[in-house]
Amino acid sequence: MKKVTLYVSRCKSDMTVGNSAPCEDCHRKMLKLGIKRIVYTGDDKLVSVKPDEYESYGKSIGKKYLENDFKRISRN
Repeated sequence: MKKVTLYVSRCKSDMTVGNSAPCEDCHRKMLKLGIKRIVYTGDDKLVSVKPDEYESYGKSIGKKYLENDFKRISRN
């Protein structure tokens, strides 16, 4: 997959662009697969970066939910 550029985007319910930065699990998988470049939507902009230069924001809200025995958690 050395030639693959992965595009990730998020559209909010009000039809504006949301931040779609990959979580730490997705980032690890991209590194393992050898993805060449990640292009994702940031706050009102597109971000393009090589996976080895990307810094993940941490665990996704879904991962935190699973680790918290399916109890509701805050997004902070």
